[in-house]
Amino acid sequence: MRAATRKIKGSSLKTSAPVPPQVQGTSLEYYTGKEMLADLVDLLAGNPPVILRLNNRFFSCGVIPYDVYSAVAHLYPTPNERATRLINSILTIIQTHSNPNSVFSFLIASLQKVGLRNMASKLLENLKIKGGHIDPNLEQQLSVSKGPLQPVDVTAQSHTPQPTITQSQSSTPTTVIELSSKSEVAVNIESLHSHFASLDSDIRDEFEELVGKGKVKLKAVARSAAAYLSIELWWCT
Repeated sequence: MRAATRKIKGSSLKTSAPVPPQVQGTSLEYYTGKEMLADLVDLLAGNPPVILRLNNRFFSCGVIPYDVYSAVAHLYPTPNERATRLINSILTIIQTHSNPNSVFSFLIASLQKVGLRNMASKLLENLKIKGGHIDPNLEQQLSVSKGPLQPVDVTAQSHTPQPTITQSQSSTPTTVIELSSKSEVAVNIESLHSHFASLDSDIRDEFEELVGKGKVKLKAVARSAAAYLSIELWWCT
């Protein structure tokens, strides 16, 4: 049975928009969010103050129920646990909502609001690649907001009444840190390995050519290397 949908206050998207194409019985928005779940959790866990501010924003705008808001704000001791509960709850709402695109777009806009622009752009681009609906205004906002990260005050972003803000949700602007995702790090490491392997091959070829032409004495190079590494070479004494 489909869960009751929640109206998102302050959202500029019309809730009557058609539901996007489905992927294996789930919306493209849910599929995209699930695909990037680990990266989302890691990013939020690395920026603890942002978790509670997003939590406050989602609750005050009617996206998440009070029990989720309270659990994230008070029950979980570590940033990773708080981030996991919050994002999983958002994904569940996207999965059961009659208009998942409105919730997904609100998530993207919220990430952009708190300075997590790279992740917001990745979510939008991944949905776009899958053929999902992209709100032109949201896409334009992300394109013009790209630039160096700046401290962002996210406590006064909604004109609706705010829940009681705990000390950890103070109005002090917070500078967020966006790191590469695990998959991006893996790709970069693989690329570096390839570059180093190519460099090693080039150096070997160049060295063999110099030795072959008599421009470099192999034993002289070996002795210099051995002296630098403080090792003894029995074969060139």
